[in-house]
Amino acid sequence: MNFDSMLKKVETKKLLGNDEPLYKKLNYLRKLRNRVHLQLLEKNLDTDWHNFNHKELQLMKHALYAVFSSALFSPTVDELRPLGFLNVPEP
Repeated sequence: MNFDSMLKKVETKKLLGNDEPLYKKLNYLRKLRNRVHLQLLEKNLDTDWHNFNHKELQLMKHALYAVFSSALFSPTVDELRPLGFLNVPEP
């Protein structure tokens, strides 16, 4: 099963709740993920990391926090504490 199929199943079964915008963000992030390739680096700045902007980084953090804090995982406050750096305002 590929990532696209997993996201579709998660959305169909509403595994992350009824937050429709979250599913759209995850699909957008899936497309961003497809731009990243493992490669042999020849230069210090020769990495796909530099293809992402600050807004996309914030979106990734926001989406990850939304997934990990969803009812699917039902985390406690103590379990969420280490993920606090991901809890950013929606871009």
